[in-house]
Amino acid sequence: MNVRMAVVRGLVVVALGTLGAGSCTARDSSAADPSRPAVVKAPPLILPSDTAKPDTMADHIQRMAELARQLAEPYALIAFGAVNADRRLLTSFYGPDAVFTLDDSTYRGLTAVVNAIVDMGQRTGLAEWNRQSWRLTGHQDSIYVDSGYYTMQARRPGGRTRESRGTYVATWRHIGGPTPWVLLRDELKPGGKFRQ
Repeated sequence: MNVRMAVVRGLVVVALGTLGAGSCTARDSSAADPSRPAVVKAPPLILPSDTAKPDTMADHIQRMAELARQLAEPYALIAFGAVNADRRLLTSFYGPDAVFTLDDSTYRGLTAVVNAIVDMGQRTGLAEWNRQSWRLTGHQDSIYVDSGYYTMQARRPGGRTRESRGTYVATWRHIGGPTPWVLLRDELKPGGKFRQ
């Protein structure tokens, strides 16, 4: 009797398995039913980190740091030209269509820009002009925008030293040659807060 029960149980399990498999195929065949909602498969999500080279960001950071170091010398020479009213030196760092903005005044063209910077230096008794780059971004192959903070110290004979601070945004073009960088736009905002 035990053998007979085991055989009956085995047959029941096989019959249930066959019915279950048959119902699965019946469901699959109903996929062609027009009243059934369609299943849309989206393409897999690809993150930029999945396709980026591992050293791409490190190379970019290193390249921007090198450019910031290259721009430190022109900034120092522009400051020297402003302090010493050296128009010839200033002319070598600004492009022919340069724009210089100081607070609410804008000067356009190389001659106007150089005269405005020399006038600013002489009028205020400029003794020092330092810039601290905060962000440097490339916009095209040879155009870069540098932004950051500046400080100016003015000393009048017999007077005390005054310091003014603000933010700047400078657009540079790399042209090569003896003076590889020229300023296209130089904007100073005294006392301004840095825009992100």
